[in-house]
Amino acid sequence: MKTNLKEKTHATSVRIAKKMNRFFETFSVTQQKIILGFFCALNMLVIVLIFRNAAHPSTGSRTVMMPAKPASTPHIGKNIPAPAAAMISQKQFNRMEHIKNYIDSIARHDTASYQDILRRYPHIRDSIAFFEKLYQSQQKN
Repeated sequence: MKTNLKEKTHATSVRIAKKMNRFFETFSVTQQKIILGFFCALNMLVIVLIFRNAAHPSTGSRTVMMPAKPASTPHIGKNIPAPAAAMISQKQFNRMEHIKNYIDSIARHDTASYQDILRRYPHIRDSIAFFEKLYQSQQKN
């Protein structure tokens, strides 16, 4: 497909070049140079106007509003005070311990899967530690 597209593009550019040559054959070399000079000057003028308008927009032009940078939220386990009424059941704690044991097992036996989990959930260890600390503080009270 790339070669077909390349051939079509080349054939089109050759066809356009032939038409331009036939058109410019009617002009003398001096006239061709003058036309080329006007063409270059016109392109330079357009480029200068584009740069000028980009650097100094007129007062009537619209201003583009950039979206505000979203506030970054801290991940679980950092700068979050423990809620006063947080009640973690024994069932939830056992479930979290099961997940922790599973991750530890993967870390020992299947490092590729472990690295994939850490890549997808970079703060999972911190979250588990925070959950355990929250449960233990609940048990003391």
